[in-house]
Amino acid sequence: MSAGARLLALLGVGVLAGLPAHALPVPVWLGLALPLGCAVSLALAWRAPLAVVVRRAVPLALLALVLAVVHVVAGTPLRGVEVALDLVAVAVVAHAVTLTTSATAMLDALERGALRLGLSPGRAWTISLAVSLMLRAIPVLGGVAASAREAARARGAERRLGAIAGSATVRAVGHAQRTGEALAARGLADQPS
Repeated sequence: MSAGARLLALLGVGVLAGLPAHALPVPVWLGLALPLGCAVSLALAWRAPLAVVVRRAVPLALLALVLAVVHVVAGTPLRGVEVALDLVAVAVVAHAVTLTTSATAMLDALERGALRLGLSPGRAWTISLAVSLMLRAIPVLGGVAASAREAARARGAERRLGAIAGSATVRAVGHAQRTGEALAARGLADQPS
């Protein structure tokens, strides 16, 4: 399957996940499970290494669980389950895409798609680069969260959410700054629109 088709599948799962389960012409339980089922099916079809996909999706699944609990406390448990499953579904497909598609292929597919939509070549290139960087950042930020947890555990602060969140935030900002510096060093930050 081409990079463009994989990115369209990611978009499709994202759109499906964004629809309320009760708005789909299927039973609610199927509407809840459909995005995640599609995501897992796509990952299997693309032969993405499932152990890696699952390992990378675990930190986001924990966040999804927290969101589900918030919804339960707020009195909307069905919406909480839906949000959690949808978030995990999109993460699974995004990880499968980044594990099975080269960055070059993603850039080319996104740029071709943007040009077909009538955007100028400079703007199409900028959009394709931004989306590709975002997709590649997902596993990096998962690793940042894991290393922040390990560092907190080494300091004996594994139960202090603030210690983990603060460390993860500093590391994520550092990654963003290094990415920006690399773009600027290559003259890519000054591309015309």
